[in-house]
Amino acid sequence: MKSGQWTEYIKGNYGQRNDSLFLRGLYCNADFSYKDKPGCFHFGLYEDIFKISKKTDSVYQLTSTTAVIPLTIRLIKRATCNPKPL
Repeated sequence: MKSGQWTEYIKGNYGQRNDSLFLRGLYCNADFSYKDKPGCFHFGLYEDIFKISKKTDSVYQLTSTTAVIPLTIRLIKRATCNPKPL
């Protein structure tokens, strides 16, 4: 458990509506292969809803509806998207 610090991975989908972020996926390994056996860490389905609040231009805070500790996320690099027709 590396002194109380560990990383878990989830492969799935997300959606946003107004100030809410919806996440749904499955727990997976670091190589993004799905976990199929229970162990010390989580496995199976992951679902959560976060309320998004903007702190600064590049810092947002995500508050989970199921957890007590909020997550702070920081923009590292801006990307532009140029959609192409199908």
